[in-house]
Amino acid sequence: MNKKKLKRKLNELKNFFKSIRFSTLYKIAGVLLLIFTLYMVITTLNKSKHIGETKEETLTATIIDKGENYLLILDNQKNEYLIEKRPTEEETIGSTISLSIGNIIDGSPKILRTSSLEMISPATKNQNAEAIILEYIKKTNRMFSNATENESEIEIRFLNIMNFLIYNEELEEHTLNDLSSQSRIATLKIALSLDTNIENFFPGFKEREGNGKYSGLKEKIITNYLNLTCKVCDYDSNTCNQSITDFQTMKETFAISWNNLKNWTNDSERLKDWYQIYSGKSE
Repeated sequence: MNKKKLKRKLNELKNFFKSIRFSTLYKIAGVLLLIFTLYMVITTLNKSKHIGETKEETLTATIIDKGENYLLILDNQKNEYLIEKRPTEEETIGSTISLSIGNIIDGSPKILRTSSLEMISPATKNQNAEAIILEYIKKTNRMFSNATENESEIEIRFLNIMNFLIYNEELEEHTLNDLSSQSRIATLKIALSLDTNIENFFPGFKEREGNGKYSGLKEKIITNYLNLTCKVCDYDSNTCNQSITDFQTMKETFAISWNNLKNWTNDSERLKDWYQIYSGKSE
């Protein structure tokens, strides 16, 4: 084969491979164009299908506290949110609610703006819990006016109340978690009177019961009162201010000194918060 024929054959072969390469590229480009076209068609159809529709993010949570103009809720991830609104009668502590999420303002707890709220599972047994528990405790305290005749009943009721407040046991078919922070603070205040009356009327009773379970009750009642006040001051100014004001009377009536409080915790941040309450100041 002469050089001219060889050169011609090589050129033909070269052109052949060139034609295959460009043809393949065209095919790939065509497939990509088809995929893109299908994607655009599907996206357009979906958009036209949902024109005018709005999708809101929802949250399911449990009410854990309630005030005159707020609900404090806890979601499944143990996050607390404050809803600033006027609660209705059926929105009781322990109820499960569903709400639409607007914007969330960071804080402790976070403030949640919502446009709608729906009751899922009302906690009907909690509707009268606060009135029932407060009356039980107040009645027990009134019994000391005739302590000798009521001794056995007072002792039983006292233990029931302390188990309820300190160890979260049931009292009148309710637990401490059924009460709002405002009611818990009120019950702790009365409990301090109960503890003092037991000491005065029935000395040694607490030591004889529960193998030491009821020793140091004064300390436990006061520290619970202070810690709960610290927490509620983050979101309920009315209850916070009233609790701080009441403590000024309590520390005089029950001889609560700052040295007592300093011996009850090694947490410097907690002591700082306690001092705000003890001194009658709020940040």
